[in-house]
Amino acid sequence: MNDKPRRAWFQVHLSTAIVVMFVAGGLIGANITPHRSVNELPNRSDYSRQEVYAIAPMKWPTNEISYGWPLTAYETGVASPVGGGHYRIWKWLSMTINIAICLVTLATFAIAAEWLLRRREGRAP
Repeated sequence: MNDKPRRAWFQVHLSTAIVVMFVAGGLIGANITPHRSVNELPNRSDYSRQEVYAIAPMKWPTNEISYGWPLTAYETGVASPVGGGHYRIWKWLSMTINIAICLVTLATFAIAAEWLLRRREGRAP
């Protein structure tokens, strides 16, 4: 019989905490890394002047920066080359989904690491 008392269900190993810490660091890194996108104007030779002016406001050559993984939670950029105003958009639904995905990912890694460690711990030497 094993003399060591069983761990409580909510008590985790140090190695599990370290694994979860590295996974959390990777998720934070993925969320704070800026993603740049540069929109280009349509090729003017393919469209008439009226069509270019109708399409152009949607395709200004802007330098947009977005943050978030897997969904974009925050965007910033130039609204238009004429006005030059900057915009900042927080996407609260995307941010909530990102947080939920990160929590599920962390829980999955923690449960898998604990399961592997407790499975090995339960065997007789």
